[in-house]
Amino acid sequence: MDFTTLNKSFINGEWVEGQSSRTFNNQNPYNGEELQTIKLATLNQLEDTFLKAKEVQKSWAKTSAEEKKQVLNKVIEFYEQNRDDIIDIITRETGGSVIKANVEVDLTIGLVKEALTMPDELDKVEEVPAGIENRVNRVHKLPLGVITSISPFNFPMNLSMRTIAPAIALGNSVVHKPDAQTAMSGGSIIAKAFEYAGLPKGVFNCLLTDLDEIGDAMLESPHSQLISFTGSTPVGKHIGKIAGGMLKRVALELGGK
Repeated sequence: MDFTTLNKSFINGEWVEGQSSRTFNNQNPYNGEELQTIKLATLNQLEDTFLKAKEVQKSWAKTSAEEKKQVLNKVIEFYEQNRDDIIDIITRETGGSVIKANVEVDLTIGLVKEALTMPDELDKVEEVPAGIENRVNRVHKLPLGVITSISPFNFPMNLSMRTIAPAIALGNSVVHKPDAQTAMSGGSIIAKAFEYAGLPKGVFNCLLTDLDEIGDAMLESPHSQLISFTGSTPVGKHIGKIAGGMLKRVALELGGK
């Protein structure tokens, strides 16, 4: 499969060209080979995406655990069937070795397999002692809603799927922004996998854009309940400040080794 043709955002189940007048040239950092030209998504497109993700999340949350697992199994099937082409894109887009690309694909598949254990958790009810005699408290686990996902360029596929697979397995919808330098590895290939798997439209969305277009809108959307970010400590502090002011949850892996 020629993944270089995936130069559009994936919004509400459709491949949509960015409406910005600006483009991004996705290149192989090792030799400068131009892989694709991307028209960037705009702030208006992002805002519409969050609204669609919010709308479809409620029905996805009610989908049975078996149906969720069927989708995840099809995602695994997609990766296994297209493994060689995916490895080729990871090496060309990140400038990394074939060994690293193989490790990243294995880690990505492993994350989806782990997510297969999660849908059943939503059906479990935990009983905990109550402070009143002859009464019991029951704890029901529910999806959060819409998840904001922002991933980096260094291990783009693995670090994206680490958020995306569990979020979807647990009945959430996702609005995801990969680093434009790894638009395919960190975003479009993942979108293609979920499209192949038959995930309902709008549950997973991937926007190819940058900060000059959208600013802090990924963080500030009132329709998102959690922000997942992997990247630098300064940016993580900025996200924490915004999320704290809006009483949003965060999942942050920041700089350092």
